[in-house]
Amino acid sequence: MEIINDKNSTWINELNSRTNIKSVSSNEDCDWLIIGAGYTGLSAARKLSQLHSDQKIIIVDAQLAGEGASGRNSGYLVDTTLNDGFTSNKELENYKKKTDIYILGIEVIKKFVKEHQVDCDWNESGKYFASSKIEDKNKVSSFSNLLTS
Repeated sequence: MEIINDKNSTWINELNSRTNIKSVSSNEDCDWLIIGAGYTGLSAARKLSQLHSDQKIIIVDAQLAGEGASGRNSGYLVDTTLNDGFTSNKELENYKKKTDIYILGIEVIKKFVKEHQVDCDWNESGKYFASSKIEDKNKVSSFSNLLTS
């Protein structure tokens, strides 16, 4: 089977070509078959291997693992989307719930990085929310005040 890199991801194109590629070339039996080797598929495989270390897990993907949409993500984790459409205090509680989920996810990843000594240039930096239009100044200020609250 020929593996094709569609050259759509600059992040991946900057890496050296991988040489440890394995393909399924015959019928295989397994306890778990995971379709998709993006963040979700790899996370599921990892968790299943922790829960069922004696069982066989196969992951299949149309592309190389991590070279689909997940590979195009560029590795950002955020504790708030900052752009999911909420604009008033009436939506603040739902926004806080979502933020709590995002923060929990980040803490899980931080623990994993530390526990497994993953060299990933972890950098906790903020995010700028800005506009190039002077007429957006009040909107940006209002949004900033809402996030602060």
